Amino acid sequence: MAIKINPVGVEYAKELLLSGKWALNTQWKTNEPSVEAVEAYRAQHGDEALSRWFLATDADTGYRFAIGDFRKVHHSGVKAARRYGELNGVPELVDAADEVLELFDRMNAC
Repeated sequence: MAIKINPVGVEYAKELLLSGKWALNTQWKTNEPSVEAVEAYRAQHGDEALSRWFLATDADTGYRFAIGDFRKVHHSGVKAARRYGELNGVPELVDAADEVLELFDRMNAC
């Protein structure tokens, strides 16, 4: 399983943050899109639009590491992707998640 970073997803996460479409204090377990939600979004909007919502791809399983619920980017989703990268030795995933998390930090600095 070779994980490749999806630059479109990374940039879209940043766009969402800058436009105020983000959620900070959510539980990813309850906000992560279900398989059914992903397929419904794909059917309505197409693969190109769907790809914006994922930090990475995998040749075996397709899109990986959703960043939001198809409305907002979720801090908890990006953190979950980062944690996966840490635990599974995928430094490029950690770096991609950190890019987005740094922007979250700047948006919330007071």
